[in-house]
This record gives sequence, structure tokens and C-alpha cells, in this order.
Amino acid sequence: MKVADGDTVTLLVEKKSYRVRLQGIDAPEAQQPFGQAAKKALSEKVFGHRVTVRWDEKDRYGRLLGQIYLGEVWVNQLMVQDGYAWHYTYYSKDSRLARSQQLAREASRGLWAREQAIAPWDWRRGKRPLLEDSLEASRIAQIVYVTPKGEKFHRQDCHHLGTKGKPEALASVRNRGLTPCKRCHPKEDP
Repeated sequence: MKVADGDTVTLLVEKKSYRVRLQGIDAPEAQQPFGQAAKKALSEKVFGHRVTVRWDEKDRYGRLLGQIYLGEVWVNQLMVQDGYAWHYTYYSKDSRLARSQQLAREASRGLWAREQAIAPWDWRRGKRPLLEDSLEASRIAQIVYVTPKGEKFHRQDCHHLGTKGKPEALASVRNRGLTPCKRCHPKEDP
């Protein structure tokens, strides 16, 4: 089994691979805050285990839309319950997922610990944290974002970064000799 992100896995069954999108949930994108944590959480839940997948349709990308079970445990619901994914209400009206999200949010579990958690469907449409929030987060964590070519570093909200920027420690990019973006001027001092 290969885990692509917090809501997509590839299963190998009798030498044939099947890409499965966990139905009814939406996890943060890889470049989105909490995206890597969601991927790791799903991996810890299913990797190396025998799972059951129930599916009845494919999405527009050809992935199976499925419910993944680890024994009697519904993994889709567990991801929402633990705060690693949203209930994807546009495609799902499942009351168990809605309740799991409500409980995770009330308990500030996982992504709900962030004050301004942005839903993946909004993130994909370009919604990002407010400038002041991202500046403050970058200052505190000393995190900057590097372009795929790795020549410059940026603030998370810089439009030159696009969607493929990789978060890195400011000290690391300084040591590699990367230069700050002239448009977003990421803060270089702690």
C-alpha cells in the first residue's frame, strides 16, 4: 500500500494497483498546513495492515471512491475524528462524519488546533491565510518556502511561489545560499 496524501491510497491486489480516494472526507493538501501530518496519520493507520475497501463509483480522476476499514474500524471516520480531515459535505451528507468533525473541532484536535484552518476545497481555489497571520506564523516558526527550482525563498502567501513551494527552515535556506524573493521580502531576522 502506498499513501499519497491524507485521503488517497494506492492498494496492490493480485499484482494490480488501485488508487482509492477516501469517500466523504477531504484532507489538507500536501503544501497546506497540516497536509504532511494528515498523510503521516493515514499512513500510520493503514500501512502494513490488511484493509477492506468498499466502493461503488469512481471520481473524475478515475480513482475508486471508497470506504476503508481496518477490521471494524472505519478509517474515513477516524481521520475526521482525529482532526486530520474535513467532512466533505459537498459530496457527503453522512451524519457520522458530521458528528466526528464537530467533536474534533470542539476538542481542538489535529487541524482544529489552528485558529484559521482553511478547508482543502478553499485552499485549492487559492484561499490562503491572511497576510498578517502568515507573516506572524513565519516569524515565529522561522519557516520560509522554496520554489521547485530552489533559487529563492518566499513567504507562504507570495504569488511567485505558486502551489509547489516546499516549507523549509530559514536557517537551512540561508546555509544553502538561497536569496529572498524581491516581491514578498520574507523576513530574514528571527
